[in-house]
Order: sequence, then C-alpha cells, then structure tokens
Amino acid sequence: MVVEQITETSFSLSWGVLNNAESYLVYVNENEAIQTVDNTIVITGLESFSIYSISISAENVNGEGAKSTPIIVRTLIPAPVVDMYLYGTLYLTGITVNDENVTNFRVYAANTDDLVAVGTVENGVMKAYLWGNSQVVVGARLDVCALDGLHTDENALEGVRTTFEVTIPLVALNALTLENKTISGETSPGNVNVRLFKKGVQQTIVTSANDGTFSYELDSVEISDGYTATTQVGTAHSSTISYYVSTTTGELTARNYEFGTDYVVGTYTGNVVRVALEVNFVIGAKVPVLNSTDFSCAATDIITSVDDKVRVLGFDSSNRLLSRIPVTIGG
Repeated sequence: MVVEQITETSFSLSWGVLNNAESYLVYVNENEAIQTVDNTIVITGLESFSIYSISISAENVNGEGAKSTPIIVRTLIPAPVVDMYLYGTLYLTGITVNDENVTNFRVYAANTDDLVAVGTVENGVMKAYLWGNSQVVVGARLDVCALDGLHTDENALEGVRTTFEVTIPLVALNALTLENKTISGETSPGNVNVRLFKKGVQQTIVTSANDGTFSYELDSVEISDGYTATTQVGTAHSSTISYYVSTTTGELTARNYEFGTDYVVGTYTGNVVRVALEVNFVIGAKVPVLNSTDFSCAATDIITSVDDKVRVLGFDSSNRLLSRIPVTIGG
C-alpha cells in the first residue's frame, strides 16, 4: 500500500491488484470499512494534522480476506495565518498549530522551492527575521509553511502553504486650511511611523492608530505652506504625499456606491473643479466635475471589492485639495 498524496484534510492510497479480488475494504482507524472496486482511493473529510491508521483487505464470493499490516498517515499542518508584512519590518510573524513537533517554519519564493528564510515556532507563534534579505523586496510574493519536525530533518513534513506579498504602507492626507491647522490622514493600521513636514521642515513623527488614522496640530499655517507625510517602517521610508494649504473652499457629498456599477456619483459646493477616486490609498485620474453641482468618477475595474477603502477627493483650479470623503459601498 502506497500513500500517493497527503493534504490538510485528505490523502490518496494505491495498492497492487490482488488475484480473485472482487472489491477491497479500506479501514481508517479501524472504523467501518470503505468499499471500493478499484485499487486506489481518496479518503476525505479528515482532521488536519492528525494521525490515521490505515489497513485494507480484499473480498470476493468467499468473503473477506485478512487485513494488511496497518500503515500510519498524518495529515498536513493547515496553512498558517500570517500577519501583514510591511517592507522595513524586522520580523515576519504569524500563527500555526501549537504542537511539540512544530518548532520551525520555512519561507519560500512563491510557488517555488527556493528557500528564503527559516523561522521558529513557539507555542504556535511564528517568527522569522526577514529584514535585509535580498529576496524580500516590495512586491515580492512569498510562501510560508510550518514543519512537522526540525527544519534540518530531510524527512520533516511541510504543511499547507500561505502566500503573502511584501507591501509598503501607503499614505493619504486630508485637506489643510488656514482655519483647520491639523495635518491628518490615514495609512496602514498600527505601528507605522508617519513623518510630517511643513514647508520641507519636519514637524514631528506620529504613529498610526489601530484604524490607520493619524493627526498633528500645527501652531500656525500660512497660505504658501506645503505639507507632506512620509511613512516609515523600521529604517525604510516608503511612501510620500504632499499638498498645499487650501485657500479656497469646497465640499463633496458622495452617494452610496452599488458594487459593480460604472460610476461613483455625488454633488459638490464651492471651488471644486476636479475630482478623483482614491482606492486603497491609490489616487486615480482627476476628472472635471459634470456641472455646477454634480460630479462623476468612473469605477469600472477600479473598485474591485466590496472591502475596498474608497474615498473621493475634490481639487480647486490650482490642484489644491479641498475635500476628501469616504464612499459607502453596497451590494
């Protein structure tokens, strides 16, 4: 009897054809037998990372023959849950099964056996040092799998892989006016440092809250002031956005967007002359407003998920940001 393939919840078996056998009985942990006329079978509906004893017997018109010597099969460790990895972070972390035999995990280039790093597992908590690795670059896709056994053991059984992408924390800014002297915006949730500048001079470094928001109130603001936010993770400065203080005024109101429809629409007041969609902190093309009250932004192939974070931005004739508002997605 040969184990052909093992997954998290199944495995396949094959065995040699026995003379005079009309069918076979496959026993899993001595439970009620599964009958098959083939000499192969796929056992499904199993528990992940669990041990099963398998034996078979043949049967014909004379009855059932003797059972084979049992073999032991262990299903794979399930795919780990990997925390978001931002470029510049020292360690990749995540969660896998808590088992005394699971003390290591491997990181590969996605869909290959090209080993990138080896990490440790302690009480189910994964940790691997990635910063500075030549294969850990922005946009790289990597696979992670826990090991049943030591990473130095050639017979250690790898679990199911989880794929993740090395990303940078993008950043967005809200409008800054002479009356509202607060630099504010959003980036990735928690533990992302944001360096804030006014007229090219760093004012402070703030850390994003759990929801990714940040803010800092300036002592004074002038018409000529430019303001900038730059994200920082570890020693890596990742993304930057800048605007000038708004000297005109304008407000946007967006209607609820039905997922899959062609446009995000709404109304505006004041000096708004162009609008743009910001999806997951990426700003699209600026388009002119439709008339003296309405705007429309193409959404086809831009909003791709009901979970996208979408905002509409309004600009004046000098491309100064006047308003930035969220869009509610339905459907």
